[in-house]
Amino acid sequence: MSALPMPADERARLAALRELRLLDSPADHALDELVALAARLLDLPVAAVNLIDADRQWTKAGVGMQLGDQAPREDSLCAIAIASGEDLWVVADLAADPRLADNPFVTGGLGFYAGAPVRTAEGHAIGTLCVAGPQPRAFSVQDRDTLRTLAASVSAHIELARQRALAARRSAELSAVLEQAPDAFVAIDLDGRITEWNAKAHELFGRPRADALGRDLADLVIPPEGRADHRQALARLTAGEAPRLMHRALELPALRADGTLVPVEITLAAVGSVQDGDRRCIAFARDITERREHERERRADADALALLAGVTSRLAAGHDDAVLRDDLCEAAAQIAEADSAVLFGADEDGGLRATGASDPRLRDLRIPAASRSLALEAFTSCVPRFAGDAAAQGWPLAARHGARAVAVQPVLVDGQAAGVLAVFWRTERAALGTRVGRLLPLLAHEGATAIARAALVSELAQQSRLDPLTGVLNRRALDAELRRALHRARVTDQPLSVAVLDLDHFKAYNDSHGHPAGDALLKSCCAAWTGELRGGDVLARFGGEEFVIVLPACARPDAVALLERLRRVMPAARTCSAGVATWDGAEAVEVLLARADRALYDAKGAGRDRVCAAA
Repeated sequence: MSALPMPADERARLAALRELRLLDSPADHALDELVALAARLLDLPVAAVNLIDADRQWTKAGVGMQLGDQAPREDSLCAIAIASGEDLWVVADLAADPRLADNPFVTGGLGFYAGAPVRTAEGHAIGTLCVAGPQPRAFSVQDRDTLRTLAASVSAHIELARQRALAARRSAELSAVLEQAPDAFVAIDLDGRITEWNAKAHELFGRPRADALGRDLADLVIPPEGRADHRQALARLTAGEAPRLMHRALELPALRADGTLVPVEITLAAVGSVQDGDRRCIAFARDITERREHERERRADADALALLAGVTSRLAAGHDDAVLRDDLCEAAAQIAEADSAVLFGADEDGGLRATGASDPRLRDLRIPAASRSLALEAFTSCVPRFAGDAAAQGWPLAARHGARAVAVQPVLVDGQAAGVLAVFWRTERAALGTRVGRLLPLLAHEGATAIARAALVSELAQQSRLDPLTGVLNRRALDAELRRALHRARVTDQPLSVAVLDLDHFKAYNDSHGHPAGDALLKSCCAAWTGELRGGDVLARFGGEEFVIVLPACARPDAVALLERLRRVMPAARTCSAGVATWDGAEAVEVLLARADRALYDAKGAGRDRVCAAA
């Protein structure tokens, strides 16, 4: 058999497979059912979900194969299937395929194989849903559609399980923060008499163990209006029935020793048997007073997480960064129940400027580096700041923009402050609040993602405009600059000159000194010329050793004088020739550039190392 092909995304594919934690994992009933359905619908004795690891094939679910079956990757037909890049790989007669003549599965009696890739949400093929049989066979269009559909269902199930696991972890984290309550334990016999009462029950209901044991639970804990239902449930237990409320969490009022009611969550279970005479009802109870008080906050948390998830998903989908930054600020304002929120990024002068805002009127907001600002303080210290009354606490800048209370969360990219997320209230605020203080860092993290991605996009856009060798503009960027300069000249009625420069005898220099020396000369020329150009001038590499300079607001005499300076600063005792043309007020960019190019050839024809101006 020929060398095993590898998928183009092998490294990312393996990383995605390991992140899913499917290898060497327990059985998955849903996958078992999908595999069985594939075998049944396609009338084949073998069907499996096979995962392709770095060096092995591992079976996650199978008919005719078992959970945990393994085979070397080089023997795996499924490995070939995912490397093919096709949405379905079918070999109707394995023995007739010369590529597979010595494959152990083929020599072992397998005659037919079809496999469809199982993919992650990002498109990485981590394995296949495959079917196989001992005899060659045709595989109809309907069969192919069936296998593709079932493979898509396997992929969807794996992705859903991943998302559920992630959601479960987040939910557990939130529950751990909001709810940490001890449990009371109570047990009663079929007469309703208390047989167990732990210390937490004493704490919850206000009665010591000695006072509770042997007494009727209904008299001590259950309010009068619930006692009849309680005794009916005990009667059903005595008859051997399982009341419908067993093993469910119930929220009920309970009596304390002082006669007050306390809301509790109770989970009931029946243990023992009537026949053996040890039938009992046990209950775990916890005080949910605090939880009731937090219900509104929990609903707000759920809304906040939904907003945050929306922003995160739009970030992951690559939506417009400017819109996303505004969305992020809108989410921050809603979560904090604030009047507005602004995402600030660092500017080139050490201050902060708004890059996103919940209120369009704040999008041009800028905080100079010399300002006394809570936002700058948080930015420089990388520590969150809060002022319940900004003006009274010595932060007048916020007050001038109509804010009374301010919370600022640093936005960190690779551990360094890249900006801040600021939330504003028009009224005084006594405290930030636990919920807002917990969720603002999550929002700031998303802000960091948005800022970092915007910076990357800007950097990539800039790189696409530059010549990689010299660092000056490339020809594509030059075209845009020429048209922009011509438009400005037309609007402002100012002169515009364009020059074309060429290094004299550059090919001979390259041939005698070598290409690295030639490259170094090109870079040195650009560095020397840049030092002589004015602030608005544009230098671009036109191709090879030829360069173009756009000179806005520059008449012909001034352009010639500037080019003479460039000729004089040529490095390494080299020379250059230049041609310059000044716009006539009507001609197109192409005509202007062509005139400058003809002037360059005039300079070369006149002996090189000189500047010629077009008539």
